[in-house]
Amino acid sequence: GNRIENIYYHRSKFLCHPSDLVFTGEAIAVSGDTILVTVPQLHFAIKEDVRFIDPRPVLKAIGCY
Repeated sequence: GNRIENIYYHRSKFLCHPSDLVFTGEAIAVSGDTILVTVPQLHFAIKEDVRFIDPRPVLKAIGCY
């Protein structure tokens, strides 16, 4: 258990790779669109095991929120 997964929807291109170390303010993706959105955007989500969790406590714990 406790597998943490970051998910980025609607991006057109990743600017980093899994396991890369990134810093606050660093670009990680280029926003894009899919058939489900009307304007380019980047949607961020966190999954713990198989369920989505609120990313705010995770981001706050690492000083990003």
